[in-house]
Amino acid sequence: MEPLEGDTCVAPIELRVDSEGFASATLDLSGLADDTTASCGTGSADAVVAFDVPENGTYVELVVRSDDDGVRPLVALRGNCAQGGSEFRCELAPAGSRSARLTTVALRGRIFAWVEAVGTARSPLHVELRLSPPGAGDTCAAPRALTLSGGNATLQDDLRRYAPDGLSCVQGARDAVYTFTLAAPAVVSASVTSRTAGFEPVLTVGFGCTDPTCNASGLGTSHFEGELFTGTYSVIVSSETLAAGEFDLALGIRPPPTGEVCSEALPLTFDSNRQVTTWVPTQGRADDFTLDCMDWTPGPDSVYRFRVDQTSDFSATFNDGQLSSSNVLALRFACDGADLGCGPALSYANLPPGEYLLFTDSYSPE
Repeated sequence: MEPLEGDTCVAPIELRVDSEGFASATLDLSGLADDTTASCGTGSADAVVAFDVPENGTYVELVVRSDDDGVRPLVALRGNCAQGGSEFRCELAPAGSRSARLTTVALRGRIFAWVEAVGTARSPLHVELRLSPPGAGDTCAAPRALTLSGGNATLQDDLRRYAPDGLSCVQGARDAVYTFTLAAPAVVSASVTSRTAGFEPVLTVGFGCTDPTCNASGLGTSHFEGELFTGTYSVIVSSETLAAGEFDLALGIRPPPTGEVCSEALPLTFDSNRQVTTWVPTQGRADDFTLDCMDWTPGPDSVYRFRVDQTSDFSATFNDGQLSSSNVLALRFACDGADLGCGPALSYANLPPGEYLLFTDSYSPE
């Protein structure tokens, strides 16, 4: 009697990647036996899939999803299908999650993935495999492209697969390079989140693939938001230390806001010296706000938003060289909140971390 496909090492389910390095399969565990035990958890019935890694240094990303609530998928990688001692990676979906994601950098050869379900699986499990060739994303000359779908792109990667190329705030730290293209001006938001203890990733977004964005203390930020023009941009992920590990990278774009109302506040993006300069439009602007320090008829106004990640001394002024009470600034926590400061120039010591709104207003002769 022939064994069921995926039930034993004799008949694994083959994952054959396409030209984009992608493969998928649906695993029905009903009728399969419990043949093995993984190091990161214990399920019941299990299935084995197999795939071939074409060359050393290939980046492997394997995702197993369940359609059933309360079911936590598990996946374990082995170099030898039948020998538990050859297991080199194992991932169990977090509590409350229906998806297990495993990444690794693999040598050329054949890999076996044992898949289980912790909980009662009434529906099949879905397996997705993606192989990325070595070198993609390792240098500015060979970046890894981010594909936007519906204005968003997400991926999981491992900085340990990339060599140091001098794109970090710390000499000798590893770095990875990605690119994306804007067909029209847009507000771009990006974030990087560590999945490895002790690893603090740093994010740099810019038109050129050169120096990272480091603040005055030499460290960087894990967030970026700003309005960018049409063109191709680089996203560089590096580290605050020599440590490296797995991370999640998220990128989103949306049409530029108008700055007319709080929901359309224009973002302010600080540079490496924690400063920002922006143009304040007046022509065609409506009068939407009345600031606390204004004792005249308000005129054209605009609203900006910015984020403070650590307690900081804040100051703002108009840089035309002429301070005038007819042009004022105001700082607020919320759109309809009280002014934390108001006047032609602002200064606020020890501004706590958080999201803030900065208003500009000018005199109207009416």
